[in-house]
Amino acid sequence: MKVLFVAPEIPGLPKLETWSEIGQIGDMAGVTLDVLIGKNVTRACVANKLKQPREVIILAGHGEEGRFAVSDGWLTARWLAQYVKQAEPDVVLLAFCYSAGAGKTTLTSMAEEISGAGISVIAMPTAVDDDAAVIYDIELVRAFSNGAGLRKAHQIAQEQMETLTDARHMPLFLPGLNADVAGSLGRVVDEVASLGRQIADMVSRVDSVYFEQGRQAVRIGRVEEKLTTLINGGGRP
Repeated sequence: MKVLFVAPEIPGLPKLETWSEIGQIGDMAGVTLDVLIGKNVTRACVANKLKQPREVIILAGHGEEGRFAVSDGWLTARWLAQYVKQAEPDVVLLAFCYSAGAGKTTLTSMAEEISGAGISVIAMPTAVDDDAAVIYDIELVRAFSNGAGLRKAHQIAQEQMETLTDARHMPLFLPGLNADVAGSLGRVVDEVASLGRQIADMVSRVDSVYFEQGRQAVRIGRVEEKLTTLINGGGRP
């Protein structure tokens, strides 16, 4: 399973302890970890990394409602939703404070924008304890790489972090909405196609019945004609 871990260091903001987290994820069996970390994590760096396919993308660092800090500014909700689609991830983990919300600086929630692009996303509704977030990140990847479904892996990771935080600060899981809609539409199309085939079969059967009734009517007509001829003495006995 391919994992991209993005963790910018922003001058003037507290440095996050990410190396232990990176080490544990990188040591997991079946996980190939690509790391983008440090003071030179720019928009261009992130965009370039997102050109490659990944199953999991983790953004760990400093952010606020609707945007994530990098060294040359911010990754905004629509920007990230646009570029993250190239990597076709199973899930994007927005492991920074208030990543589930929209605020004064933006009308768009980063989590909702990514989810609306058809990609499942996990985001933080409030400020989150660093230690709790680290445990969640590690256990989500561990469970997911071990074969758990995404929603189940999310639940497992929540349980592991619950001793360090309460329900108000738990990460939120948002499925990829477009993917769900597409799946639902696909099922509707299949059902309509199946119904169409059933209707076509019924029409064919009705046509066969009408055809057979027509043949019977012709036969009855011929019998009636012969009977009439016999009754009138014009036919052979």
